[in-house]
Amino acid sequence: MALSYGLELETDLSPKQVLQILSQKLDLKWQQETLHGSGVMINSHIEDEDNQLLFAEKLGYKPSVFVGFRVNPNQDFEEGMRTMIRACMNLLTQIKGNAVLLFNYETIVFQRINHELIFNQEMREPWIDAEMTNLNTPYKLQSLVSPLL
Repeated sequence: MALSYGLELETDLSPKQVLQILSQKLDLKWQQETLHGSGVMINSHIEDEDNQLLFAEKLGYKPSVFVGFRVNPNQDFEEGMRTMIRACMNLLTQIKGNAVLLFNYETIVFQRINHELIFNQEMREPWIDAEMTNLNTPYKLQSLVSPLL
C-alpha cells in the first residue's frame, strides 16, 4: 500500500505546467498524465473549491493546485521520499506562493507560509536533513500542529 502525500500550492500555474517543471528538473518519466520515478508516482490537478475554502479558513491561503505523491514503502522507499522532497523544493523555487505538504491529507510535513519554510519536527527523518543540506535551502524545524485534524 502506497503512502500518500499532497502538496497544496498557491500558484497561477496549471497542473500540467507544474508537472512539466518537475519532468524537466528531475529524472521522471511520463506515463499518461502522471510522472513516475524510482519509488514514487506524481500527479496534479486543480484544487476543488471546498478544499480551497477549508485552507483559507484554517491556514490563511487558497491553494489552486494539488500535487499528489504516492510513495511505495516496499520498493525504493528512500529514493521515492528523496524525489518527493526534491520535487517540492524545485516547485517552491519556481512558485512564490504559499504551500503545505501533507501526509495522508492531514499531517503537516512542511509549510511555507508568508515566505517562511518550516519543517514539522515530529515528521523529521534523516533523509529530509540530507536532502535539505544538498539543496542548500534555508528552513526551520518546529512542531506544527495541523489545523486540519
